[in-house]
Amino acid sequence: MFSDYRENPEILLAVLRKIYIHAKTYLHSIQCEYRGPENKKILSNKHGSSGDAPLYIFELDSEEYITKIRGRSGKYINQLQFFTNKGRISPPYGGSGGNLFIWTLDEKRHPDSPGLHHFEGTSGKYYIQTLQASFPIYPWFEDSRQATVRDNTNLLDVFALDSDDMFTIKEVCDVIMDVNKHTTKIVQCIRADTVSKLLRESKRGLNPSLFMLIVIGYMSAESRSYILEYQKILEMLKCQEASALHCGLMIIAELARLGKDIENIFQINVVRNLLMDKERFVLLQKLSEQEAFKNGLMHLLPDLMGLLTDNNVSVSSNAGVIIGYLSEQPTFHTSIQGAIEENQLIELLQHKEYLVRSTSITLLAKLSEQVRSQPFVINAFSSIIHLLEDSVSYVRMTAADAIGKFVDQGHYYSVLEGLRPVIGKHITDIIPRLTGLLNHEPYEQSSGRITLLKLSQQDDFREAIFENLPNLLSLCDKHLSVRANTITLLKELADDGKTAAGYGVPASYLTLAQARYTNEILHLLRHDILTSSRPYDPSIWVSVLAMSSTLLDQLKHDEKIDYYVSQMLVGMSVDENESIQDRSGEIVVKLLRYVKEPSVVYTLVDLTRSSKNHRFKLNGVTALLTVMKKGLSDANFIIGFMNIGVPETATATYRDSVNTLIRDTIPELIEMLLSDSNQEGTRVVTILQEIVERPEFQQEVGKIILKIIRLLEQNPRSPAICPGMELLRVFLGNSEVMQVIPSNYTVFNFLSTLMRDADKDIISAGLSLAMKILSMDDMLPRMPQLLALGVHPLHIRAMFMLGDTGVNHKGIMILSKLSMQGRKTAVMTMVKELCIHIADSSKAKAICDPTISELHIDGGDKLLQQLSEEGEI
Repeated sequence: MFSDYRENPEILLAVLRKIYIHAKTYLHSIQCEYRGPENKKILSNKHGSSGDAPLYIFELDSEEYITKIRGRSGKYINQLQFFTNKGRISPPYGGSGGNLFIWTLDEKRHPDSPGLHHFEGTSGKYYIQTLQASFPIYPWFEDSRQATVRDNTNLLDVFALDSDDMFTIKEVCDVIMDVNKHTTKIVQCIRADTVSKLLRESKRGLNPSLFMLIVIGYMSAESRSYILEYQKILEMLKCQEASALHCGLMIIAELARLGKDIENIFQINVVRNLLMDKERFVLLQKLSEQEAFKNGLMHLLPDLMGLLTDNNVSVSSNAGVIIGYLSEQPTFHTSIQGAIEENQLIELLQHKEYLVRSTSITLLAKLSEQVRSQPFVINAFSSIIHLLEDSVSYVRMTAADAIGKFVDQGHYYSVLEGLRPVIGKHITDIIPRLTGLLNHEPYEQSSGRITLLKLSQQDDFREAIFENLPNLLSLCDKHLSVRANTITLLKELADDGKTAAGYGVPASYLTLAQARYTNEILHLLRHDILTSSRPYDPSIWVSVLAMSSTLLDQLKHDEKIDYYVSQMLVGMSVDENESIQDRSGEIVVKLLRYVKEPSVVYTLVDLTRSSKNHRFKLNGVTALLTVMKKGLSDANFIIGFMNIGVPETATATYRDSVNTLIRDTIPELIEMLLSDSNQEGTRVVTILQEIVERPEFQQEVGKIILKIIRLLEQNPRSPAICPGMELLRVFLGNSEVMQVIPSNYTVFNFLSTLMRDADKDIISAGLSLAMKILSMDDMLPRMPQLLALGVHPLHIRAMFMLGDTGVNHKGIMILSKLSMQGRKTAVMTMVKELCIHIADSSKAKAICDPTISELHIDGGDKLLQQLSEEGEI
């Protein structure tokens, strides 16, 4: 175990300036450098060892502090990355294994708070095992956050206290509450003079012993040096001051966490007082989420059960909530036996308070898992059935879930043999009531649907479920959410073999369900889409597409399939249902196979680009790639696809996935560029240019160049020749390209071949490429090869013979570059060759006069005169 400030107290008065890290797959060592008073350099001890890992140094400027740390950890600390108040971000030091964790200092709430001060933790012979980042808040308080031990990654933001409220009880207790709520360990460095100061400057007139207890509660177990007196804690629990009550409960929670016996402190009369007050109950409810605190409350379970019948409505209802938390404990079943009579519990199903009714349902269901008494289970089940028609939705939902539990337990207990006749007797009541839940709130719909499915898995009840299908179908005329759950249930009951086989559904029922309901369901879906004024509910489409091949086959032949798919895409792009989003990619790919209009593809491009739902974006990109490979797209679509981009808030996994998809797309883009049928080559060039300008794709440029050259050489008459050369011109100068060119001169050979073509556009593109080559400084030593391979009199002659002003200008620029590089003799030879091969002397003179004049070639006039005398012009 190490602690920078304990090992060197001078650090407390110093400012962090450098962090030295040896890291590879893990963090091998860490060491900090500080600047103390009078600019004194102070080094902390080096924790861990260097090993064979490289050294990294992160240095801070004046008035620069680390306000956030991002890292990864598992068995050891894998990686650290630092963020400063000036916006600087360090590279990630270390490997990418382990789980993500983050420390942050809330700068918006506390802009004057300093940043990271020092580290604490444990280190072994080779690696850093655990780490704590200490963010000092004030000279007396220091909030340290433990990063991780093994796989703990649920870390809390660092909190700081405002200076004006430094000694306010509520502020201190709020921090304690937030930290303990997340079960994050908090270590406080409190010196003796701090305690004295707190006691001297206490506010609100509270007695010093109360403040002493606050300080104790705020300290870690390791640094606690005071003896807790139970009587003082009890006084705090009775106090009307909310902050004192908070502190008392927090100390009790800390004692429970440490395994201390809290029965002498936490009595039922205290708990009842807490249940009566809304604010106090909320506090107790938060604490009841903690495992240790729940264990400490188990001794009160019999008394809490008694409070279910309390005359005070708040007490009875809130007691039911707390019992619900305790019911999750392994010892609950043994603790509750004898706490209340079974008949009393069944009578509570009729209690006027709905929370008491729902709690009683939950308790009966849990008890039925342990109690082997058939009469008790049968009685409880029969009583719960009636609550499926309760006036409160929460009770109806709880009753449906409980019935599902009764059915489930048949897999383990013989009690089901006694329960089967009861279920069979009530099945005609149960199914309509469960079906009725599909017409209520969404969470009731889910409970009713799941319970119906559980019943359908039992041979005794499956036929009754299918006989009720007409009633289920009638719900398809209801609200969208009702219809979604109903059709989902139909799909699960009448799947074409994938799901139903697992349920053992007879083929005759499947045939019946598909034959009777396919057309009706499709009719309702079409009607809904055509009449809906808002984005369509995608969950229905999820159900339909998974329901059966019959439905999908009928849908794909519909004349309005394009409109249906567009509406479905809009709905899916805004839906937040995770199960829908998880399957959206599969669904979109299926549907896009049947669309006829390109506008549907463009709709998906726009939605994928604008959607804030990361799942939809990634699934949309995947679907678009699939469509592209199927040949259902053109350059417009590709451009849209590449412009989708990655949102700034995207996770690293998402970014990697999209980049991988883009990288896999590059060969398809090149093939589209060079396709005989492609008429949009320049747009694809733009796409490829955008790709390689991204740092993560720089290594792809050389491969693209070579692939384009090889493909163009194989098909020199391709309509993509010009776009291809334009792409080469754009890429020249890229470091990856330059690694390819000097070794084999492929581009120059290719250019030499193309320049012999008489097509104006190809020559123009070739000259542009030649001009780019000539403008590159590192190409100057290769001028002889350029003259031999890429620019010679034949090419110049062909260029000027076209008589195109734009082409002629490029030719003049080529000659000018050669002239300026000291090759005037070669230029004059080219001009002569040009004049000789142009039959029209006036045209030759019109071209050569400005060329020689513009190039300022010495002896140009003499050359023209000589050519004229020789009869060449």
